Amino acid sequence: MAFGFIMITFLFLANFAEAAEGIVFDGVLGNSGEKGDSLVTTSKSGNPRDTLGSVVDRAGTIWVSAGSGKLNRYSLDGRLLASFKAPAANSRSMMTIVNDTIVIMADRDCKLFKLDVNAEPGSSPVPMNVKNVDEISFGSKDGKIAYVTADSNLFQLDVKSGESKQLGPTGEGRCNGVEMTPDGKIFLNIDNKMYAFENGKIMNEKKGPPAPGSRPQYIDGFWYGHVWHGTIKKFQKDFESSPGVVYGGASGSFIGKVRCNEELSSGKSLWKIGANLFVASGIGDIVFILEWNEEKKQFNEVRRIGALSWHKDGIIMDDEGDILVRNGRWHWNDRPESPFYETTGFRINGQLAMTPDKNIVGPGLVYDAAIAWVRGRMDDVGGVQQRWIEKVTLRKEMSGTAVYLSKDKKRCVLTIDKNGEGVLYYVDGKWTPMEDKNVKLATAQTTMDWNNLATVDGSSLIASADGSIIEFSPDGDNWKEVKRWNSWGDKPDQKFGNKLYISLHNNLLWVSDTERHRVLCFKKDGNTFVGQFGKTDKAGTGIGELSRPTGISSRGTRAALIDADNERVVKLVLK
Repeated sequence: MAFGFIMITFLFLANFAEAAEGIVFDGVLGNSGEKGDSLVTTSKSGNPRDTLGSVVDRAGTIWVSAGSGKLNRYSLDGRLLASFKAPAANSRSMMTIVNDTIVIMADRDCKLFKLDVNAEPGSSPVPMNVKNVDEISFGSKDGKIAYVTADSNLFQLDVKSGESKQLGPTGEGRCNGVEMTPDGKIFLNIDNKMYAFENGKIMNEKKGPPAPGSRPQYIDGFWYGHVWHGTIKKFQKDFESSPGVVYGGASGSFIGKVRCNEELSSGKSLWKIGANLFVASGIGDIVFILEWNEEKKQFNEVRRIGALSWHKDGIIMDDEGDILVRNGRWHWNDRPESPFYETTGFRINGQLAMTPDKNIVGPGLVYDAAIAWVRGRMDDVGGVQQRWIEKVTLRKEMSGTAVYLSKDKKRCVLTIDKNGEGVLYYVDGKWTPMEDKNVKLATAQTTMDWNNLATVDGSSLIASADGSIIEFSPDGDNWKEVKRWNSWGDKPDQKFGNKLYISLHNNLLWVSDTERHRVLCFKKDGNTFVGQFGKTDKAGTGIGELSRPTGISSRGTRAALIDADNERVVKLVLK
Protein backbone atom coordinates (compact mmCIF):
# COMPACT_ATOMS: atom_id res chain seq x y z
CA MET A 1 0.00 0.00 0.00
CA ALA A 2 2.78 2.39 0.94
CA PHE A 3 4.67 1.41 -2.22
CA GLY A 4 1.60 2.19 -4.34
CA PHE A 5 1.20 5.60 -2.70
CA ILE A 6 4.85 6.38 -3.31
CA MET A 7 4.56 5.33 -6.96
CA ILE A 8 1.45 7.50 -7.48
CA THR A 9 3.19 10.45 -5.86
CA PHE A 10 6.27 9.91 -8.03
CA LEU A 11 4.19 9.74 -11.20
CA PHE A 12 2.25 12.90 -10.20
CA LEU A 13 5.45 14.84 -9.59
CA ALA A 14 6.96 13.58 -12.82
CA ASN A 15 3.89 14.63 -14.80
CA PHE A 16 3.85 18.00 -13.04
CA ALA A 17 7.51 18.57 -13.87
CA GLU A 18 6.83 17.67 -17.50
CA ALA A 19 3.83 20.02 -17.60
CA ALA A 20 5.95 22.78 -16.08
CA GLU A 21 8.37 22.67 -19.04
CA GLY A 22 7.89 25.30 -21.72
CA ILE A 23 6.90 28.91 -21.06
CA VAL A 24 5.95 29.59 -17.44
CA PHE A 25 4.43 32.57 -15.67
CA ASP A 26 6.83 34.62 -13.51
CA GLY A 27 4.71 37.49 -12.25
CA VAL A 28 2.75 40.64 -13.03
CA LEU A 29 3.78 44.29 -13.11
CA GLY A 30 1.66 47.41 -13.42
CA ASN A 31 -1.63 46.06 -12.10
CA SER A 32 -2.10 46.11 -8.34
CA GLY A 33 -4.97 43.61 -8.52
CA GLU A 34 -2.74 41.13 -10.39
CA LYS A 35 -5.36 38.57 -11.55
CA GLY A 36 -8.93 37.31 -11.44
CA ASP A 37 -11.73 39.24 -9.77
CA SER A 38 -9.29 41.63 -8.08
CA LEU A 39 -7.61 42.60 -11.39
CA VAL A 40 -7.85 46.34 -11.97
CA THR A 41 -9.58 47.30 -15.20
CA THR A 42 -10.52 50.68 -16.62
CA SER A 43 -12.93 51.81 -19.33
CA LYS A 44 -9.94 52.13 -21.68
CA SER A 45 -11.40 55.38 -23.01
CA GLY A 46 -11.09 59.10 -22.45
CA ASN A 47 -8.05 61.28 -21.91
CA PRO A 48 -5.48 60.76 -19.11
CA ARG A 49 -5.78 64.44 -18.21
CA ASP A 50 -9.53 64.11 -17.64
CA THR A 51 -9.70 62.42 -14.26
CA LEU A 52 -11.77 62.83 -11.10
CA GLY A 53 -8.94 62.48 -8.61
CA SER A 54 -9.50 60.27 -5.57
CA VAL A 55 -11.08 60.09 -2.12
CA VAL A 56 -10.67 57.77 0.87
CA ASP A 57 -13.75 56.72 2.83
CA ARG A 58 -14.09 55.96 6.55
CA ALA A 59 -13.65 52.23 5.87
CA GLY A 60 -10.20 52.94 4.46
CA THR A 61 -11.02 52.15 0.83
CA ILE A 62 -9.93 54.31 -2.09
CA TRP A 63 -12.23 55.65 -4.79
CA VAL A 64 -10.71 56.88 -8.05
CA SER A 65 -11.77 57.37 -11.65
CA ALA A 66 -10.77 54.61 -14.06
CA GLY A 67 -11.10 56.04 -17.54
CA SER A 68 -14.10 57.84 -18.95
CA GLY A 69 -17.38 56.87 -17.31
CA LYS A 70 -15.94 54.57 -14.64
CA LEU A 71 -15.17 54.85 -10.92
CA ASN A 72 -13.20 52.12 -9.12
CA ARG A 73 -13.03 51.24 -5.44
CA TYR A 74 -9.79 49.69 -4.13
CA SER A 75 -8.51 48.15 -0.96
CA LEU A 76 -5.35 49.70 0.44
CA ASP A 77 -3.34 46.74 -0.83
CA GLY A 78 -4.43 47.52 -4.40
CA ARG A 79 -7.17 44.97 -5.08
CA LEU A 80 -10.23 46.04 -7.08
CA LEU A 81 -13.28 45.81 -4.81
CA ALA A 82 -16.03 47.22 -7.03
CA SER A 83 -16.73 49.49 -9.99
CA PHE A 84 -19.35 52.18 -10.50
CA LYS A 85 -20.55 54.39 -13.32
CA ALA A 86 -19.27 57.96 -13.37
CA PRO A 87 -20.10 61.17 -15.19
CA ALA A 88 -17.69 62.23 -17.91
CA ALA A 89 -14.61 63.88 -16.43
CA ASN A 90 -12.74 66.89 -17.74
CA SER A 91 -9.44 68.52 -16.83
CA ARG A 92 -11.16 70.50 -14.05
CA SER A 93 -13.03 67.55 -12.52
CA MET A 94 -12.46 66.53 -8.91
CA MET A 95 -14.01 64.70 -5.97
CA THR A 96 -14.34 65.09 -2.24
CA ILE A 97 -16.10 63.09 0.46
CA VAL A 98 -18.40 64.19 3.29
CA ASN A 99 -19.09 61.47 5.85
CA ASP A 100 -20.31 58.60 3.60
CA THR A 101 -21.17 60.69 0.54
CA ILE A 102 -18.79 61.24 -2.36
CA VAL A 103 -19.27 64.57 -4.14
CA ILE A 104 -18.15 64.66 -7.77
CA MET A 105 -17.65 67.71 -9.95
CA ALA A 106 -17.76 66.59 -13.58
CA ASP A 107 -19.62 66.56 -16.89
CA ARG A 108 -19.60 69.15 -19.65
CA ASP A 109 -21.40 71.75 -17.52
CA CYS A 110 -19.23 71.03 -14.46
CA LYS A 111 -22.18 69.76 -12.47
CA LEU A 112 -22.16 68.28 -8.99
CA PHE A 113 -23.13 64.65 -8.36
CA LYS A 114 -23.19 62.54 -5.23
CA LEU A 115 -22.70 58.83 -4.57
CA ASP A 116 -23.20 56.98 -1.29
CA VAL A 117 -20.27 54.72 -0.43
CA ASN A 118 -22.77 51.96 0.37
CA ALA A 119 -24.33 52.06 -3.10
CA GLU A 120 -24.54 48.83 -5.09
CA PRO A 121 -21.64 48.20 -7.49
CA GLY A 122 -22.48 49.39 -10.99
CA SER A 123 -24.78 52.16 -9.79
CA SER A 124 -24.53 55.76 -10.96
CA PRO A 125 -23.95 58.97 -9.00
CA VAL A 126 -27.05 61.10 -8.51
CA PRO A 127 -26.99 64.60 -10.07
CA MET A 128 -27.45 67.58 -7.77
CA ASN A 129 -29.05 70.83 -8.85
CA VAL A 130 -25.71 72.63 -9.11
CA LYS A 131 -23.71 73.35 -12.26
CA ASN A 132 -21.04 75.66 -13.73
CA VAL A 133 -18.74 74.84 -10.82
CA ASP A 134 -15.04 75.66 -11.01
CA GLU A 135 -13.77 74.42 -7.63
CA ILE A 136 -15.02 72.46 -4.62
CA SER A 137 -13.42 72.20 -1.21
CA PHE A 138 -11.87 68.99 0.07
CA GLY A 139 -12.67 69.87 3.65
CA SER A 140 -16.11 70.21 5.22
CA LYS A 141 -17.85 71.14 8.45
CA ASP A 142 -21.23 69.91 9.69
CA GLY A 143 -21.89 68.20 6.34
CA LYS A 144 -21.23 71.34 4.31
CA ILE A 145 -18.58 72.09 1.66
CA ALA A 146 -17.66 75.25 -0.24
CA TYR A 147 -17.68 75.67 -3.98
CA VAL A 148 -16.86 78.41 -6.49
CA THR A 149 -18.81 78.91 -9.70
CA ALA A 150 -17.56 79.98 -13.11
CA ASP A 151 -18.95 83.49 -12.56
CA SER A 152 -16.67 83.93 -9.52
CA ASN A 153 -19.16 83.45 -6.71
CA LEU A 154 -18.61 81.45 -3.54
CA PHE A 155 -21.30 79.12 -2.18
CA GLN A 156 -21.80 76.76 0.72
CA LEU A 157 -23.48 73.43 -0.04
CA ASP A 158 -25.31 71.19 2.40
CA VAL A 159 -24.45 67.83 0.85
CA LYS A 160 -27.30 65.88 2.41
CA SER A 161 -30.13 68.28 1.53
CA GLY A 162 -28.55 69.63 -1.66
CA GLU A 163 -29.30 73.22 -0.62
CA SER A 164 -26.81 75.95 -1.56
CA LYS A 165 -26.22 79.28 0.11
CA GLN A 166 -24.43 82.11 -1.67
CA LEU A 167 -21.66 83.64 0.44
CA GLY A 168 -20.42 86.35 -1.90
CA PRO A 169 -18.19 87.14 -4.90
CA THR A 170 -14.59 85.98 -5.00
CA GLY A 171 -13.45 89.16 -6.75
CA GLU A 172 -11.10 89.52 -9.69
CA GLY A 173 -8.48 86.95 -10.59
CA ARG A 174 -8.43 83.26 -11.37
CA CYS A 175 -9.58 80.93 -8.61
CA ASN A 176 -7.33 77.86 -8.44
CA GLY A 177 -8.88 76.22 -5.43
CA VAL A 178 -11.12 76.62 -2.40
CA GLU A 179 -10.68 74.89 0.94
CA MET A 180 -12.67 74.67 4.15
CA THR A 181 -10.76 74.01 7.36
CA PRO A 182 -12.25 71.88 10.17
CA ASP A 183 -13.45 75.01 12.00
CA GLY A 184 -15.46 76.07 8.93
CA LYS A 185 -13.18 78.84 7.72
CA ILE A 186 -12.89 79.19 3.96
CA PHE A 187 -9.71 79.98 2.03
CA LEU A 188 -9.29 80.71 -1.66
CA ASN A 189 -6.35 80.43 -4.03
CA ILE A 190 -6.70 83.50 -6.24
CA ASP A 191 -3.95 83.96 -8.85
CA ASN A 192 -1.72 81.67 -6.78
CA LYS A 193 -2.08 83.67 -3.56
CA MET A 194 -4.08 82.59 -0.52
CA TYR A 195 -6.97 84.64 0.86
CA ALA A 196 -9.39 84.09 3.71
CA PHE A 197 -13.08 84.68 3.01
CA GLU A 198 -15.06 86.18 5.87
CA ASN A 199 -18.26 88.17 6.24
CA GLY A 200 -19.07 87.94 2.55
CA LYS A 201 -15.77 89.20 1.18
CA ILE A 202 -12.12 88.45 0.53
CA MET A 203 -9.87 89.39 3.44
CA ASN A 204 -6.28 90.71 3.19
CA GLU A 205 -6.97 91.57 -0.46
CA LYS A 206 -3.83 91.97 -2.58
CA LYS A 207 -1.70 90.94 0.37
CA GLY A 208 -2.18 87.19 0.30
CA PRO A 209 0.82 84.89 0.87
CA PRO A 210 1.89 82.52 -1.95
CA ALA A 211 -0.28 79.43 -2.35
CA PRO A 212 1.30 75.98 -1.95
CA GLY A 213 -0.13 75.05 -5.36
CA SER A 214 -3.41 74.53 -7.14
CA ARG A 215 -6.32 73.14 -5.13
CA PRO A 216 -4.70 73.56 -1.71
CA GLN A 217 -5.68 71.14 1.03
CA TYR A 218 -5.54 71.66 4.78
CA ILE A 219 -4.52 68.45 6.56
CA ASP A 220 -3.67 68.22 10.27
CA GLY A 221 -2.35 71.76 10.61
CA PHE A 222 -0.44 71.94 7.28
CA TRP A 223 -1.25 73.20 3.80
CA TYR A 224 -0.52 71.01 0.78
CA GLY A 225 -0.70 71.87 -2.90
CA HIS A 226 0.19 70.43 -6.30
CA VAL A 227 1.94 71.71 -9.41
CA TRP A 228 3.23 70.01 -12.56
CA HIS A 229 5.69 67.10 -12.75
CA GLY A 230 4.18 65.46 -9.69
CA THR A 231 5.31 68.24 -7.40
CA ILE A 232 3.76 68.43 -3.93
CA LYS A 233 4.43 71.36 -1.61
CA LYS A 234 3.90 71.49 2.13
CA PHE A 235 3.41 74.81 3.95
CA GLN A 236 2.86 75.74 7.57
CA LYS A 237 -0.56 76.70 8.94
CA ASP A 238 0.24 80.40 8.41
CA PHE A 239 1.39 79.65 4.81
CA GLU A 240 5.08 79.90 5.64
CA SER A 241 6.68 78.01 2.76
CA SER A 242 8.48 75.49 4.93
CA PRO A 243 9.53 72.81 4.20
CA GLY A 244 8.33 73.71 0.68
CA VAL A 245 8.73 71.10 -2.05
CA VAL A 246 8.44 67.62 -0.53
CA TYR A 247 7.92 65.56 -3.67
CA GLY A 248 8.22 65.90 -7.43
CA GLY A 249 10.07 67.45 -10.33
CA ALA A 250 9.38 71.19 -10.18
CA SER A 251 11.63 71.50 -7.20
CA GLY A 252 14.04 74.29 -8.11
CA SER A 253 17.28 73.93 -6.18
CA PHE A 254 15.95 70.69 -4.73
CA ILE A 255 16.01 68.81 -8.04
CA GLY A 256 17.68 65.48 -7.47
CA LYS A 257 16.89 65.52 -3.75
CA VAL A 258 13.21 64.63 -3.79
CA ARG A 259 11.50 61.74 -5.49
CA CYS A 260 9.77 62.52 -8.81
CA ASN A 261 7.06 60.46 -10.46
CA GLU A 262 5.62 61.36 -13.86
CA GLU A 263 2.51 59.27 -13.13
CA LEU A 264 1.55 61.75 -10.43
CA SER A 265 1.67 64.79 -12.70
CA SER A 266 -0.29 66.87 -11.86
CA GLY A 267 -1.71 65.94 -8.45
CA LYS A 268 -5.43 66.34 -7.84
CA SER A 269 -5.80 65.30 -4.21
CA LEU A 270 -4.03 64.12 -1.06
CA TRP A 271 -5.61 62.18 1.81
CA LYS A 272 -4.08 61.12 5.11
CA ILE A 273 -4.64 57.46 6.02
CA GLY A 274 -2.17 56.93 8.88
CA ALA A 275 0.46 58.61 11.03
CA ASN A 276 2.85 58.95 8.09
CA LEU A 277 0.86 57.56 5.17
CA PHE A 278 -1.06 59.48 2.52
CA VAL A 279 -2.99 58.69 -0.65
CA ALA A 280 -2.31 60.83 -3.72
CA SER A 281 -3.54 60.75 -7.31
CA GLY A 282 -3.08 62.82 -10.41
CA ILE A 283 -3.20 62.48 -14.17
CA GLY A 284 -3.92 59.00 -15.49
CA ASP A 285 -6.04 57.43 -12.72
CA ILE A 286 -3.08 55.95 -10.83
CA VAL A 287 -3.17 56.18 -7.03
CA PHE A 288 -0.07 56.19 -4.84
CA ILE A 289 0.38 55.52 -1.18
CA LEU A 290 3.05 57.94 -0.02
CA GLU A 291 5.08 57.72 3.16
CA TRP A 292 6.22 60.88 4.93
CA ASN A 293 9.86 60.88 6.04
CA GLU A 294 10.10 63.42 8.85
CA GLU A 295 13.89 63.37 8.92
CA LYS A 296 14.26 64.09 5.19
CA LYS A 297 11.11 66.22 5.00
CA GLN A 298 9.86 64.46 1.88
CA PHE A 299 7.44 61.87 0.54
CA ASN A 300 8.33 58.53 -1.01
CA GLU A 301 5.85 56.28 -2.76
CA VAL A 302 5.46 52.81 -1.27
CA ARG A 303 2.62 51.44 -3.39
CA ARG A 304 1.16 52.00 -6.86
CA ILE A 305 -2.57 51.24 -7.11
CA GLY A 306 -4.23 50.90 -10.49
CA ALA A 307 -3.63 49.35 -13.88
CA LEU A 308 -1.33 49.85 -16.85
CA SER A 309 -3.82 52.44 -18.07
CA TRP A 310 -3.35 54.70 -21.10
CA HIS A 311 -0.61 52.39 -22.33
CA LYS A 312 -0.04 51.40 -25.92
CA ASP A 313 2.21 48.65 -27.22
CA GLY A 314 5.73 49.82 -26.44
CA ILE A 315 7.88 47.76 -24.07
CA ILE A 316 11.58 46.97 -23.86
CA MET A 317 13.68 44.86 -21.48
CA ASP A 318 17.45 44.77 -20.90
CA ASP A 319 19.80 41.94 -19.94
CA GLU A 320 19.26 42.58 -16.22
CA GLY A 321 15.51 42.21 -16.60
CA ASP A 322 14.66 45.88 -16.16
CA ILE A 323 11.43 46.60 -18.04
CA LEU A 324 10.58 49.97 -19.58
CA VAL A 325 7.00 50.87 -20.52
CA ARG A 326 5.06 54.10 -20.98
CA ASN A 327 6.16 56.13 -17.98
CA GLY A 328 9.16 54.37 -16.49
CA ARG A 329 10.87 51.13 -15.59
CA TRP A 330 10.55 48.30 -13.14
CA HIS A 331 13.02 45.68 -11.98
CA TRP A 332 12.18 42.08 -12.92
CA ASN A 333 11.49 41.07 -9.31
CA ASP A 334 9.13 43.97 -8.58
CA ARG A 335 5.58 43.18 -7.53
CA PRO A 336 2.17 43.99 -9.09
CA GLU A 337 1.78 47.03 -6.81
CA SER A 338 5.39 48.23 -7.08
CA PRO A 339 5.86 51.85 -8.19
CA PHE A 340 8.27 52.49 -11.02
CA TYR A 341 11.89 52.36 -9.90
CA GLU A 342 12.48 55.35 -12.17
CA THR A 343 10.07 57.42 -14.25
CA THR A 344 10.37 59.36 -17.46
CA GLY A 345 8.37 61.97 -19.33
CA PHE A 346 8.71 60.29 -22.73
CA ARG A 347 6.51 57.62 -24.23
CA ILE A 348 7.60 54.81 -26.53
CA ASN A 349 6.42 55.60 -30.06
CA GLY A 350 5.79 52.09 -31.35
CA GLN A 351 8.95 50.10 -30.55
CA LEU A 352 12.39 50.75 -29.08
CA ALA A 353 15.43 48.65 -29.93
CA MET A 354 18.36 47.53 -27.80
CA THR A 355 21.77 48.36 -29.29
CA PRO A 356 24.87 46.14 -29.10
CA ASP A 357 26.36 48.52 -26.52
CA LYS A 358 23.24 48.21 -24.30
CA ASN A 359 21.57 51.49 -25.20
CA ILE A 360 17.89 51.87 -26.02
CA VAL A 361 17.09 53.78 -29.18
CA GLY A 362 14.11 54.73 -31.31
CA PRO A 363 11.20 57.14 -31.73
CA GLY A 364 9.36 58.54 -28.73
CA LEU A 365 6.75 61.08 -27.70
CA VAL A 366 6.72 63.70 -24.97
CA TYR A 367 3.33 64.27 -23.30
CA ASP A 368 1.82 62.04 -26.04
CA ALA A 369 2.18 64.83 -28.58
CA ALA A 370 5.68 66.24 -29.12
CA ILE A 371 7.87 63.99 -31.25
CA ALA A 372 11.14 62.97 -29.62
CA TRP A 373 14.11 60.69 -30.14
CA VAL A 374 15.04 58.25 -27.39
CA ARG A 375 18.64 57.15 -26.93
CA GLY A 376 20.66 56.24 -23.84
CA ARG A 377 21.05 53.74 -21.06
CA MET A 378 18.15 51.93 -19.46
CA ASP A 379 19.50 52.89 -16.04
CA ASP A 380 19.01 56.58 -16.91
CA VAL A 381 15.61 56.59 -18.58
CA GLY A 382 14.84 59.98 -17.11
CA GLY A 383 17.52 61.60 -19.25
CA VAL A 384 17.48 59.82 -22.60
CA GLN A 385 14.89 61.79 -24.56
CA GLN A 386 15.81 64.39 -27.18
CA ARG A 387 12.97 66.59 -28.40
CA TRP A 388 14.64 68.59 -31.18
CA ILE A 389 16.94 67.10 -33.80
CA GLU A 390 17.94 69.59 -36.46
CA LYS A 391 19.40 67.28 -39.09
CA VAL A 392 16.50 64.85 -39.55
CA THR A 393 12.72 64.77 -39.61
CA LEU A 394 11.07 62.63 -36.95
CA ARG A 395 7.68 61.06 -37.49
CA LYS A 396 4.95 60.55 -34.95
CA GLU A 397 3.01 57.36 -35.72
CA MET A 398 5.72 54.72 -35.81
CA SER A 399 5.37 50.98 -35.31
CA GLY A 400 8.66 49.08 -35.53
CA THR A 401 12.36 49.74 -34.88
CA ALA A 402 15.53 47.76 -35.54
CA VAL A 403 19.25 48.57 -35.23
CA TYR A 404 22.19 47.19 -37.23
CA LEU A 405 25.48 48.06 -38.92
CA SER A 406 25.45 48.73 -42.64
CA LYS A 407 27.96 47.08 -44.96
CA ASP A 408 30.18 50.14 -44.65
CA LYS A 409 29.92 49.90 -40.81
CA LYS A 410 27.56 52.82 -40.31
CA ARG A 411 25.24 52.65 -37.33
CA CYS A 412 21.66 52.35 -38.61
CA VAL A 413 18.26 52.67 -36.96
CA LEU A 414 15.40 51.52 -39.19
CA THR A 415 11.83 52.49 -38.34
CA ILE A 416 8.52 51.69 -40.02
CA ASP A 417 4.97 52.95 -39.63
CA LYS A 418 1.77 50.92 -39.72
CA ASN A 419 1.79 51.05 -43.53
CA GLY A 420 5.31 49.64 -43.75
CA GLU A 421 6.83 52.94 -44.88
CA GLY A 422 10.45 52.81 -43.77
CA VAL A 423 12.81 55.55 -42.62
CA LEU A 424 16.48 54.77 -42.14
CA TYR A 425 18.46 56.94 -39.71
CA TYR A 426 22.24 57.02 -39.74
CA VAL A 427 23.30 57.78 -36.17
CA ASP A 428 26.50 58.89 -34.45
CA GLY A 429 28.37 57.19 -31.62
CA LYS A 430 25.72 58.35 -29.14
CA TRP A 431 22.88 57.02 -31.33
CA THR A 432 21.71 60.52 -32.25
CA PRO A 433 20.36 60.75 -35.83
CA MET A 434 22.62 62.63 -38.24
CA GLU A 435 20.97 61.74 -41.56
CA ASP A 436 17.73 60.10 -42.68
CA LYS A 437 16.36 58.61 -45.89
CA ASN A 438 13.26 56.76 -46.98
CA VAL A 439 13.73 53.04 -47.58
CA LYS A 440 11.48 50.36 -49.02
CA LEU A 441 10.57 46.99 -47.56
CA ALA A 442 9.59 45.18 -50.77
CA THR A 443 7.07 42.39 -50.20
CA ALA A 444 5.93 39.59 -52.46
CA GLN A 445 2.29 40.47 -51.86
CA THR A 446 0.31 43.46 -50.65
CA THR A 447 0.92 43.94 -46.93
CA MET A 448 -1.23 46.38 -44.96
CA ASP A 449 -0.82 46.24 -41.17
CA TRP A 450 2.78 46.31 -39.90
CA ASN A 451 3.80 46.07 -36.26
CA ASN A 452 7.35 45.16 -35.19
CA LEU A 453 10.84 44.69 -36.56
CA ALA A 454 13.71 42.50 -35.40
CA THR A 455 17.24 41.81 -36.62
CA VAL A 456 20.38 40.19 -35.27
CA ASP A 457 23.32 41.54 -37.21
CA GLY A 458 21.91 43.38 -40.22
CA SER A 459 22.21 40.35 -42.50
CA SER A 460 18.47 39.71 -42.26
CA LEU A 461 15.38 41.55 -41.09
CA ILE A 462 12.17 40.16 -39.64
CA ALA A 463 8.83 41.95 -39.56
CA SER A 464 5.41 41.07 -38.18
CA ALA A 465 2.60 42.17 -40.49
CA ASP A 466 -0.86 40.94 -41.53
CA GLY A 467 -0.64 37.95 -39.21
CA SER A 468 2.60 36.70 -40.74
CA ILE A 469 6.29 36.63 -39.95
CA ILE A 470 8.11 38.11 -42.96
CA GLU A 471 11.84 37.67 -43.45
CA PHE A 472 13.88 40.07 -45.60
CA SER A 473 17.38 40.20 -47.02
CA PRO A 474 19.29 43.42 -47.77
CA ASP A 475 18.84 45.09 -51.15
CA GLY A 476 21.21 48.05 -50.89
CA ASP A 477 19.67 50.31 -48.27
CA ASN A 478 16.30 48.67 -48.97
CA TRP A 479 15.02 45.23 -48.02
CA LYS A 480 13.45 42.44 -50.07
CA GLU A 481 11.13 39.67 -48.85
CA VAL A 482 12.60 36.16 -49.01
CA LYS A 483 10.18 34.20 -46.82
CA ARG A 484 6.78 34.51 -45.17
CA TRP A 485 5.03 32.15 -42.77
CA ASN A 486 1.86 32.26 -40.67
CA SER A 487 1.77 28.72 -39.26
CA TRP A 488 4.08 25.98 -38.06
CA GLY A 489 1.85 22.98 -38.74
CA ASP A 490 -1.40 21.81 -40.26
CA LYS A 491 -3.60 21.94 -37.15
CA PRO A 492 -5.99 24.90 -36.62
CA ASP A 493 -4.19 25.95 -33.43
CA GLN A 494 -0.86 26.04 -35.29
CA LYS A 495 -1.85 29.11 -37.29
CA PHE A 496 -1.29 32.72 -36.20
CA GLY A 497 -4.06 35.24 -35.74
CA ASN A 498 -4.17 38.44 -37.77
CA LYS A 499 -2.08 40.66 -35.47
CA LEU A 500 1.41 39.77 -34.22
CA TYR A 501 4.17 41.45 -32.19
CA ILE A 502 7.67 40.00 -32.09
CA SER A 503 10.99 40.04 -30.25
CA LEU A 504 14.18 38.24 -31.24
CA HIS A 505 17.20 37.57 -29.05
CA ASN A 506 19.74 34.71 -28.76
CA ASN A 507 18.08 32.74 -31.56
CA LEU A 508 14.69 32.75 -29.81
CA LEU A 509 11.80 34.40 -31.62
CA TRP A 510 8.96 35.34 -29.28
CA VAL A 511 5.57 36.04 -30.89
CA SER A 512 2.69 37.80 -29.18
CA ASP A 513 -0.39 36.45 -31.00
CA THR A 514 -2.93 39.12 -30.10
CA GLU A 515 -6.19 37.79 -31.46
CA ARG A 516 -5.56 34.22 -30.26
CA HIS A 517 -4.66 35.39 -26.71
CA ARG A 518 -1.29 33.67 -26.46
CA VAL A 519 2.49 34.01 -26.64
CA LEU A 520 4.59 31.58 -28.70
CA CYS A 521 8.30 30.91 -28.85
CA PHE A 522 10.33 29.51 -31.75
CA LYS A 523 13.96 28.73 -32.43
CA LYS A 524 14.87 31.13 -35.18
CA ASP A 525 17.07 28.70 -37.11
CA GLY A 526 14.39 26.55 -38.68
CA ASN A 527 11.46 28.22 -36.87
CA THR A 528 11.07 25.22 -34.57
CA PHE A 529 8.20 25.56 -32.10
CA VAL A 530 9.46 25.73 -28.49
CA GLY A 531 6.48 26.62 -26.30
CA GLN A 532 3.22 28.49 -25.72
CA PHE A 533 1.74 30.54 -22.89
CA GLY A 534 -1.96 31.36 -22.73
CA LYS A 535 -5.02 29.45 -23.91
CA THR A 536 -5.60 29.49 -27.65
CA ASP A 537 -8.67 31.55 -28.56
CA LYS A 538 -9.70 31.86 -24.90
CA ALA A 539 -9.11 35.18 -23.15
CA GLY A 540 -8.81 35.18 -19.37
CA THR A 541 -7.60 37.12 -16.35
CA GLY A 542 -5.84 34.33 -14.45
CA ILE A 543 -2.10 33.88 -14.01
CA GLY A 544 -2.01 31.36 -16.87
CA GLU A 545 -4.18 33.43 -19.19
CA LEU A 546 -3.88 36.45 -21.47
CA SER A 547 -6.32 38.79 -23.17
CA ARG A 548 -5.16 40.35 -26.43
CA PRO A 549 -1.42 40.54 -25.69
CA THR A 550 0.48 43.11 -27.76
CA GLY A 551 4.05 44.44 -27.41
CA ILE A 552 6.71 41.99 -26.25
CA SER A 553 10.41 42.24 -25.42
CA SER A 554 12.78 39.36 -24.73
CA ARG A 555 16.31 38.71 -23.56
CA GLY A 556 17.17 35.06 -23.99
CA THR A 557 14.77 32.86 -22.06
CA ARG A 558 12.91 35.74 -20.40
CA ALA A 559 10.17 37.85 -21.96
CA ALA A 560 7.87 40.64 -20.79
CA LEU A 561 4.72 41.61 -22.66
CA ILE A 562 1.78 43.96 -22.59
CA ASP A 563 -1.33 41.94 -21.68
CA ALA A 564 -3.42 44.68 -23.22
CA ASP A 565 -7.04 43.99 -22.26
CA ASN A 566 -5.93 42.97 -18.76
CA GLU A 567 -3.92 46.21 -18.50
CA ARG A 568 -0.83 44.60 -17.03
CA VAL A 569 2.69 43.47 -17.85
CA VAL A 570 3.19 39.70 -17.70
CA LYS A 571 6.65 38.21 -17.14
CA LEU A 572 7.44 34.86 -18.73
CA VAL A 573 10.36 32.42 -18.55
CA LEU A 574 11.21 29.64 -20.99
CA LYS A 575 12.19 26.57 -18.97
